[in-house]
Amino acid sequence: MTTIRFIRPDGKAVTVQAEPGVSLMVAAQENNLPGMAAICGGCCSCGTCHVSLPPESAAKLPTPYAGERQILAQLPSATADSRLACQVVVTDALENISVQLLEP
Repeated sequence: MTTIRFIRPDGKAVTVQAEPGVSLMVAAQENNLPGMAAICGGCCSCGTCHVSLPPESAAKLPTPYAGERQILAQLPSATADSRLACQVVVTDALENISVQLLEP
């Protein structure tokens, strides 16, 4: 299991144990965290699983692929540290990252 620290839209931090191989989206949904609409169900087509990561956490993630970058480019609130939670797969390398959940 990998420890992930989600910061809810209200600012409260929630630490969860995520199974390696699931996406951050699934980890958030399995723990009933607000701010994870994920309308497309993880197909990388809607942007409603948009999250932000502090630079030290973002640095642990692989580079987003072209499809994810395309969706993020359409989101007015996206920043350099934005990711789609459906596209980030939990691995041991992500131990103790922080993920900011955004308002739906």
